[in-house]
Amino acid sequence: MMHKIWLMGGLGNQLFQINYGYKLKKRGFNVCFIDNLIKKSFITETLLSWTIHPCMLTDLVNIGMYTEKNIMPIFFSKIDFLNQWSNYLDQDHIPENLPKNIFGYFQDESLQNDVFFKDRIQLSLYKSFNVCMPEIVVHLRFGDAPNFHQNSEYYRKALKKVQGNSVCICTDDQELARRFLKNNCINYYFSSDILKDDFKILVNAKIVIVAPSTFSWWAVKLSRVISEVYLSKKTYSILGSPSNSAKINII
Repeated sequence: MMHKIWLMGGLGNQLFQINYGYKLKKRGFNVCFIDNLIKKSFITETLLSWTIHPCMLTDLVNIGMYTEKNIMPIFFSKIDFLNQWSNYLDQDHIPENLPKNIFGYFQDESLQNDVFFKDRIQLSLYKSFNVCMPEIVVHLRFGDAPNFHQNSEYYRKALKKVQGNSVCICTDDQELARRFLKNNCINYYFSSDILKDDFKILVNAKIVIVAPSTFSWWAVKLSRVISEVYLSKKTYSILGSPSNSAKINII
């Protein structure tokens, strides 16, 4: 039987789902990835009121994605008596009876103890641009990230650790970032403001201040050069450590 993983959310969430899929593949399951829920449509924008981000997956990983004509699994994924056909999985293990249509975020550390799609990563992710790549990068997430003000103290404490250095800021709102950084005495500059370039910058940085989001967490997870990481306590408690080799600072 072909098991279909329905991709959802932004890039970080999608990478969790892809990693889960490739873990299943390594255990002998037939798996494919469905892209209906990461594209703008009546369902995603009107019925679900989701923010749909530009799709970057094909720039980063070499996987096949398919659009499913039958959208009924979306609406029946949380109905118990149909859970062998369509199911939203939130457990921290692979169930014995895996449904045909699979929904979930799969962020539990026990499921993500390794990167299972390493051989599918585009090599261009690790190539430098024509200019030197920044060594210290901060991911300041505004946009649809909830409760930024609750994370501001984490950012202030982390930024103090890199004072005196030139810092690259990757953000989805440069104006808000300027206001926030006004009273933080750091020498900073902004990245190109292109989402896929921001991800590559984060992947190739040596020191990263991770936003409370899955985007920069996964950039660190895929890095080959990371040496030091700053994480909020909340992010660490939910996602765990993104690196087994770097120094992890939990704030």
